[in-house]
Amino acid sequence: VFRAMMCMGLLYSLTFFHGAALRAMGRPNWHLYLVMLHVGINLVLFLVVVKHGIVAVALASTIRAYVLLPIDFIILKKLIPIRLAVYWRRIQAQTFASLGMVAAIYAFKAFILHTLPWTYVLTLSLILGILVYTALLYLLHPHLFKDLLGYAQILRPKPKIPPTGLETPTVIKP
Repeated sequence: VFRAMMCMGLLYSLTFFHGAALRAMGRPNWHLYLVMLHVGINLVLFLVVVKHGIVAVALASTIRAYVLLPIDFIILKKLIPIRLAVYWRRIQAQTFASLGMVAAIYAFKAFILHTLPWTYVLTLSLILGILVYTALLYLLHPHLFKDLLGYAQILRPKPKIPPTGLETPTVIKP
């Protein structure tokens, strides 16, 4: 189930920005119609394949996402004059870094899965995924890697400034 859903993760990250672009261009209703299309087809697929189990449902949802992706591009292209080649160049480094991360996690799990408890495998897979994605992003697109470091700086906790003694005293009313 997770393997099927993992393949859909990349598409969801793309279509999330498609929705944001549609709303930013003043067409939130187009985004609503697109979401309704996706949900409606998902519902029909789920009703058809549910008798085959949860893996079939996950696969149906993933296949639906890939099949309907061109419709998302067509609708987005009506509002924004973007070419597919330009779009691909914008997401190429992140896509290859994601694929490398997935490959590294699969390879790691193939070698280590039955020797460690699943909690360790999950934790180590997460750490490995972060390291591989970051390293590949650095190699493929150093400028984007610097942006990623900038975001990490924003998330870092700010140091607390010690009191100077010049603060206004708080008055406690009885």
